[in-house]
Amino acid sequence: MSSTTGTAPAPPVESGTDDPLSKYFPGLVIDHSQDHASYQANLIACSVITWAAAAVFVATRYYTRQLLLRVWSWEDWIIVLSLLLSTLCSASITIQAALGVGRHIWTVPPQNATPLAMAGWFTLLFYFLSLWATKLSILMLYRRMLVYSWVKVSTTVLFTITIFFGLWTIITVFTACVPLTAFWDRSVKGICHENRWYATTSAMHISTEFFIYILPMPAIRTLRLRFRLRILLFSLFGFGFLLCVISILRMVNLVMNSNAVDFTWDFATPTSWAIIEVNFSIICACVMTLKPLIVKIFPGLAEARLSSSDRDQSWDMQNHPPTIGTKPMRTPLRIEDESVGGGFRSDDGDLGGDRSAAGDLRRRNSHGVDPG
Repeated sequence: MSSTTGTAPAPPVESGTDDPLSKYFPGLVIDHSQDHASYQANLIACSVITWAAAAVFVATRYYTRQLLLRVWSWEDWIIVLSLLLSTLCSASITIQAALGVGRHIWTVPPQNATPLAMAGWFTLLFYFLSLWATKLSILMLYRRMLVYSWVKVSTTVLFTITIFFGLWTIITVFTACVPLTAFWDRSVKGICHENRWYATTSAMHISTEFFIYILPMPAIRTLRLRFRLRILLFSLFGFGFLLCVISILRMVNLVMNSNAVDFTWDFATPTSWAIIEVNFSIICACVMTLKPLIVKIFPGLAEARLSSSDRDQSWDMQNHPPTIGTKPMRTPLRIEDESVGGGFRSDDGDLGGDRSAAGDLRRRNSHGVDPG
């Protein structure tokens, strides 16, 4: 289609010896028709919106576990810490966007190079710290919730691996360049990690992430539940697999752009996926704890099948919503045969704080509600 403006766009100009950028970015192709192209607004919007969504879910988790059930614990404080780290990560990404990420490198003022690289390092630090905190929170929730011995052993192993992997990652970030100032100051000579180092770290992160989210699935499968409640549990716990997809997409984009010359433009997409991953991981950790709120709003979902000797009795799920991962009773309730399943702990928090109801369940001994 011919141009109606009367002037043709400026053709791409490959940088040469006369181009001031050539000594820094040899082979760079400059297309002046793209001088005003920008993903900056998209990057900032992505950062703000995903953080706001994570904050809403953390607030909902607080309402459910502190105000509704009064079972706020260490794993909940850690998820609040993760949100704080996510806030710092989102702020760093917003600063990066303001300094030039999302624009072509030849349009970024040279004086932005040092603060841009420094903001990038802080983004990397807060990104890994937030994901680390979220993983620890989820594993602590599993530890409190699941009673199968093999699950407890698996959780302990994963928790140990996550601790060491997190420490190794932090060391990697703080040794991104030796000395560290070489990461953002070109005048300082140093030895820096190559991009493939971070790709390897991301691959290890995805592996632990996958095992964390698949861990409770066999236990949920053994529960004898009505179809709707089983689907609800699988959905709440399986939500994390979407995060694995996001992590893979981010890593693929990172590898594809590992040797990018126009990096302020090409790294806009991996940076967007990074902040989505951080905030979505917090959302996943919170979703696992929201069953009490869901069954309070939709009590029909919590109608569980009781054993044959108790089939005519019903449990008021609306007034006493069960939860996932709270303070266990002195004597964990085991579920038999036709009841709603075993392998999870029931507790006073699950019963909405009604200790008389908890006592009634203890007297029934072999029957109970799904603590899922």
